[in-house]
Amino acid sequence: MKLRRPALALTILIVLSLAVGCVPPSTPTPVPPPVTLFVEPEAGTEPVVKALRGAESFILMKVYLLTEKEVIAALKDAAARGVSVKVMLEENPYGSVDNEAIFSELQAAGVEVKWGNPTFLYTHEKSIVIDGRKALIMTLNQTHSAFTRNREYGVVTTDPAVVEEVMAFFKADWERRAPQVDKPHLVWSPVNSRERILDFIDGATGSLDLEQLEIQDEEVEDHLISAAERGVKVRVIVPPDIKANEPGLDRLKKGGVKVRYLTSPFVHAKAIVADGRRALVGSINISATSLDFNRELGIIFEDEEAVATLEATIEGDWKAAGGEAVSKVISWKDAAKYYGKVVTVEGLIVETRVVSCDVVWLLFSPHWQVDFKVVIFPHDAAKFPSPPEEMFLYKKVRVKGVVEEYRGAPEIIVHHPSQIEIVE
Repeated sequence: MKLRRPALALTILIVLSLAVGCVPPSTPTPVPPPVTLFVEPEAGTEPVVKALRGAESFILMKVYLLTEKEVIAALKDAAARGVSVKVMLEENPYGSVDNEAIFSELQAAGVEVKWGNPTFLYTHEKSIVIDGRKALIMTLNQTHSAFTRNREYGVVTTDPAVVEEVMAFFKADWERRAPQVDKPHLVWSPVNSRERILDFIDGATGSLDLEQLEIQDEEVEDHLISAAERGVKVRVIVPPDIKANEPGLDRLKKGGVKVRYLTSPFVHAKAIVADGRRALVGSINISATSLDFNRELGIIFEDEEAVATLEATIEGDWKAAGGEAVSKVISWKDAAKYYGKVVTVEGLIVETRVVSCDVVWLLFSPHWQVDFKVVIFPHDAAKFPSPPEEMFLYKKVRVKGVVEEYRGAPEIIVHHPSQIEIVE
């Protein structure tokens, strides 16, 4: 028997009503609070110092290096006004940086200080929590060069889940125990960073832009090459002075990845942008040490404005960066022919000088006004096992970096001991 049209409509309405009644009302997916991004060296110390000065209850800082006077003063001032300040430092940082002096100085000012958890090879994380309501997750150490000469990034978030997680890991490392966090929102070494970074790379469909201090992990390199092979545009910006990067960079270039070297600012960043809409920023280098053995922290975010700022900065750095390195070793006398290129220069150091502000010059000729020289700034000179002006005097050396022109003369700025070697 056929139902009349009004009866059919009523039947359909009843069925739909029952169906809707059986399904619980949908809950909108919570949208995380927006993050803000600051870029160094343009931002200077203001984002960090302002956050520290705004603390009312407590500060938790975990960092590899801490030497910037403004930051140290802000920590002391906070302790003096009754804020609980806890700082965790790496006990044995690479090079000649003296964290012990800062440790003692902060303790004397009423700051609670501990060395990083010895479970990890290095405590390399760079984070700050303010009053349990704000977290800074950064690529930068709290050093003068980070705020004045390096390309660095910092992410500021007020997402309660993220802030709570950073605090939980801080407390666990402070108490020398495993953190009680079942499903971390963030990217942590050695907990989940390798998996999260590989997934981040594999999820890209159109583009991947990386700005990285280190490229020294074959598994990550393989995933970047695979991305390029499936049609993703992959670009990598690195500093020109890290010898250990070259095998990985050579593999990437052969696999279709574009590589450029940025001389200034010095690339200390650890940042990846996928498809212009997702970003990963933090302390994690692309190396087995960083991924598998250190305490490290990164954050993935999709905040439109923050991602756009990061992508625009990387795009500007890409345009400013130099292209392929020159593979052959050249004489110091020919350095001026290679302005803007990454080269290996060889020659005998006939004189060294320590000039204004403790800058070291390694000279291949007494005519420093016009001839090639090597320049080492004091913060970088501290990374050498002994003073560079003594180590290399009367030695035949090879130095790798970008040849720059300064006041009419060619020079290479050395940022790391791996740039220069004694060959005789």
